[in-house]
Amino acid sequence: MNLNHIILRLLVGLLGLIALSSAGAIDAPISPSAVSQKQVASTLAGLAVPFEQNQGQIDARVAFQARTLAGPLFVTREGKLVWNLSPRVTKATIPAWAVVERFVGGKPKPTGDDLSSTQVNYFHGSDRSQWRNTIPTWERIKL
Repeated sequence: MNLNHIILRLLVGLLGLIALSSAGAIDAPISPSAVSQKQVASTLAGLAVPFEQNQGQIDARVAFQARTLAGPLFVTREGKLVWNLSPRVTKATIPAWAVVERFVGGKPKPTGDDLSSTQVNYFHGSDRSQWRNTIPTWERIKL
């Protein structure tokens, strides 16, 4: 088993426990063996991940992004779905992975659907012209 698989298993277990705890399913500390895989899957399936509208904070080819447990999902302006599965480790010896999904014969135009109450802010550096604030997020994307 390589390092990526070990890290992924640890993260899924930890995130499952956090999700169960925040959902009120856990009242007291428990051992990881007491949480069934079905409980974790059920709780994680109910979590919503909003789609963040691109307003200049990421590459211009991207219309929306969602920050998932597995890494960011980018929805391009052409309607391609790009899953960035790269590890967050910065060592050059670890390969980067991406999965790209395209709709064959279609010409999707991604638009936000069901505006979320969540807004996102980016305050990087001291140049205020580069800051992005009150970026809207969407519960779903229509292609």
